[in-house]
Amino acid sequence: MSDTNPTPSEETLGIGNIISDTFSLFISNFAFFFGVVAIPFLVINIAIQMALPSLADVNDVGSIWMITLGSIAFVVLGYIFLQGVLVRCAVALKTGQGQQLNLAIAATLKGFLPILLLGIASAFLIGFGFIMLIIPGLYITAILYVYIPSIVFEGRGFDAFSRSSQLTSGYRWAIVGLMIGIGVLVWLVSFIAGLIFVVIPGVGYGEYGATNILGAVLEAVLQGITLPLSMIAAGLVFVRLREIKEGGVAEDLVRIFE
Repeated sequence: MSDTNPTPSEETLGIGNIISDTFSLFISNFAFFFGVVAIPFLVINIAIQMALPSLADVNDVGSIWMITLGSIAFVVLGYIFLQGVLVRCAVALKTGQGQQLNLAIAATLKGFLPILLLGIASAFLIGFGFIMLIIPGLYITAILYVYIPSIVFEGRGFDAFSRSSQLTSGYRWAIVGLMIGIGVLVWLVSFIAGLIFVVIPGVGYGEYGATNILGAVLEAVLQGITLPLSMIAAGLVFVRLREIKEGGVAEDLVRIFE
């Protein structure tokens, strides 16, 4: 797990600035980021909750599994799609270009297949790394940290893993530090939400997620807060790495799809 460290003449990633900019961008555009994630998840979660009672009348175990797996797949696809949209919107907002939601959706649709398949591959790679005593998993995550921005901004397609590896070289341990910092803050938000799930009467939340409508609403709220933070950070890291290694600026990225 060796990493090529930057020479003293090279610029640092600036973890503190990225974390600060991530939260600043999220807070200043809270309604937008929250709505982009929470509304779709709310619709999906409520639809799933409304479908659950009908499962009680299904005697065929195979049908139950098909419906359950179909619901999970629908949620995962929505989650992956929103990742691309959030990254694109985050950089556009950071550079003063506005939300550009329509362009973000178009770019994500265009690169959705690579995002999906590489996302599945990365999950296996990262999962294997975490089995090998956690640290390799963090390092692999850092290597692949900007593969989604590489797709939605540069159209790298299935070459996105290679592009992410090239950009993150020399900065992977810094990215690990950033992920831990963002992860701790996101965990605090999730922990507080977990307490709410326990304290508020009528909230159903089991081992695999919400078990009633109120629980589904709170789950959508949690996603609306945590997912944007993670993807904003990834977008800002991508821009910063391009600035360091290639002299690119964020404005150049958002003009690609104009």
